Amino acid sequence: MYPWIATTGLLGVFFVGAPAQPLYEPARRDPQRDALRLLTHGHAYVDGVELPGDAESPETKFKGIDAPLAAFLEYPLMQPAVQFSCAVTDTPGEARLADGLDSRSDATALLALASLLHVQSPSTVAAQATTLERLRKARPKWRATLRVLERRFDAKALSVAIAQDPPADDRYGEAPELAWAIRAIGVRKYGKSLPRLATLCTSDHLDTSLAAERSIEDFSGPKADAALATCVEGRQYNAADRALDALLDRNPALARTTLLAMPFPSEDELSGYAHALLQVADASAVPRIIELIAALDAPRAAIDALEAHAQARHHAAVRDLIPQVDARHQPRLRALAQRLAPPPAA
Repeated sequence: MYPWIATTGLLGVFFVGAPAQPLYEPARRDPQRDALRLLTHGHAYVDGVELPGDAESPETKFKGIDAPLAAFLEYPLMQPAVQFSCAVTDTPGEARLADGLDSRSDATALLALASLLHVQSPSTVAAQATTLERLRKARPKWRATLRVLERRFDAKALSVAIAQDPPADDRYGEAPELAWAIRAIGVRKYGKSLPRLATLCTSDHLDTSLAAERSIEDFSGPKADAALATCVEGRQYNAADRALDALLDRNPALARTTLLAMPFPSEDELSGYAHALLQVADASAVPRIIELIAALDAPRAAIDALEAHAQARHHAAVRDLIPQVDARHQPRLRALAQRLAPPPAA
């Protein structure tokens, strides 16, 4: 008999006595009990227990508690909530658990879910929520256990979690707990948190800004579109780019007014800004297009837009633009200025 006293509840297991003993007993496997204790204790639940499998071979299919799972729980290498660069880090321990969520075995899926919830895997939040819902329908007798896992998605708890500030000392550092909570807010569509997401998407911390932008996209309606506009205005790369792409698709008029109100971005971002603005250009955008043409090295597309949208009231501005551009573009602008010129007085 192990020298501890154990009670099972919201927090799983409490211990009295020393020295600490392994918690997991392979001969007494119980998926519900094991899931609750993995959720609460993670690697500590299996520490010191001889487990099947090779810890160095996480590519093996996840079927239950094994050595690769223990290795992942001890050192949880995980994907960010939103992939940033093209250099993707391999995270096989996380990937096998993500595959385990889709297992035909409900017990296997439950253990994978509890493990991913414990480490707060940011990239698999949507799959976690889907698996939780599937198990709730498939296993009504697991209601009490699943209710404990469900509490990780509690709206009030998530609101408290996302109220914390992102890391301020390392733009590229990890903050999986915050990213997980941000994505859970989006996946569960807790609309009261949209203002906070709008603030977080302008954070200097890369993973936080990207996770917040992605969660805003989970919502629909004017408030969500306004939050995307805030993200565009925040100009945090590359959350602002993603927000703009979404806004161009969802609400081109708001995208236009947002782009027109923004200060010009830096020179290395100017062509991307011009491309976005020209997609939604109309007569109201002509003054900004004229500014763009003077600043762009390759203004051909901007001149196309100017020819399409300029009106008589823009004649003077177009005329004044001519000497500011390369000689090869001046004939088009002269022709446009002539077309916009008021008729001669009688």
